[in-house]
Amino acid sequence: MEQTVRTSKVFVETARAWRQTERYVSSCGGTRSGKTFANLQLLYAVGCRDKKPTITSVVSETIPHLKRGAIRDFQQILGPAFDDKAWEGKEQLEAAIIDQLADWGYKGHLTLY
Repeated sequence: MEQTVRTSKVFVETARAWRQTERYVSSCGGTRSGKTFANLQLLYAVGCRDKKPTITSVVSETIPHLKRGAIRDFQQILGPAFDDKAWEGKEQLEAAIIDQLADWGYKGHLTLY
């Protein structure tokens, strides 16, 4: 089933930068400029196309900050496919996994946003 997804200029510019280099992509702009939403759309699209499993983490200074921003935006992107129960307690677990991988010297593909 093919689905049409609306994207923004921020998405288009970030996708262009992503195609040029996967090492670092920086998004600049003011509050409510669409950076988080567009970047989550891109990370989701890239993750769905990955040939091998990768870990993609969206990080922030606090859990409440993530819940009010990135997680809420991701809910909107996924719509009915978003599973609330799958997210219960995952914020702390994800942070612990990232810390542990770093401690173990993980050298695989790790995407942080």
